[in-house]
Amino acid sequence: MGDFLKVVRLLAASRDDNVSNLKLRARQALSIRSDAGAREFFERATKITATGSLVTSDDDAVTVSDPEVVRLVARRSVLGLVASAVPGGWRNVIPFKAIATQVAGAVASWVAEAALKPISGAEFAISPMEVRKVTATLVVSAELLKIGSDQIDAALQRDLVRAVTDELNATFASNDAPSATSPGGALYGTAPLPSTGSLTADAAMLINAFAGDLSRAFWLFSPKMAVALVDEFGIESTLGAAGGFLLGLPAIVVNGAPDGMIALVDASRIAVYDGPIVPAMATHATMTLDDNGSQTLLSLWQSNCAALRSELFCYWKPLADTCVWVDDAPMLGAEAPTRAAPAATTPAVLQKQTKTKGETA
Repeated sequence: MGDFLKVVRLLAASRDDNVSNLKLRARQALSIRSDAGAREFFERATKITATGSLVTSDDDAVTVSDPEVVRLVARRSVLGLVASAVPGGWRNVIPFKAIATQVAGAVASWVAEAALKPISGAEFAISPMEVRKVTATLVVSAELLKIGSDQIDAALQRDLVRAVTDELNATFASNDAPSATSPGGALYGTAPLPSTGSLTADAAMLINAFAGDLSRAFWLFSPKMAVALVDEFGIESTLGAAGGFLLGLPAIVVNGAPDGMIALVDASRIAVYDGPIVPAMATHATMTLDDNGSQTLLSLWQSNCAALRSELFCYWKPLADTCVWVDDAPMLGAEAPTRAAPAATTPAVLQKQTKTKGETA
């Protein structure tokens, strides 16, 4: 159970309670056994009791360590899934630092004895690594936090994690352009290839058109697309709606990826900053709620509510030859369109599988 929700519940309960009981509540909420640990938490909690914020007015940020939230985000977000599934993971970079992208590299050639050796020049492009944040805010009643249980805390925590990761995954698995608020999609700048109408042929086409490093590559698609691929490839894959492998390459399956999209992505060709998850809570604030296009104001204090917020700081920058993808692959049960066969040669393993399926049918 995450420390963040325990802290929130403790602060909500202390609003109308005797301050002398706060130390006892700290020991109970965080299972603190020592008086020194309870005293430290008491001192930190009293700094923010008056404002209802995890950051005090004197910029003394109160850090709440919540490893469970980190684990939950890593298991659901494309950033965490790729880091654990792909050998070598991402090309991790430091935020707010300039990164050098090699545009043209060295060229090697055979030369005769005593002959002039050819010289090639390397070209680099310099660009800054920015940071963006994806945030989710949840408004609940103060009474719910006061009388809450571990089950309620876990449900609220899962809801915040789901909102943050679903938005992150949907943005990453798109071809949206970068903006002042979002890093854009990892597919931005690469035009989709037209589907052949066959998932087997589509996979062959993507592999043959891929210009990146296959040893650092992964598939990216939605759970429904994964089910359609399982139906196509059968026992030839270890793929499922939660991920696995397809043709020996890791398959990253995320909600938010468009149905019909299959992407083959080189993790080493995407500069990534996977930053911290910062929680916050407020009870004395006026919030602007977006209700089907109309905006209304909500006073948390007047409504006796609390706002819980999670922010994930991150950024990614696709480099050259990052991916190849299709956006109109046939789904399960859909009638395949009539298209010309791809010009690329189908790998032997796919040719064998296609022949076997045809003979069986």
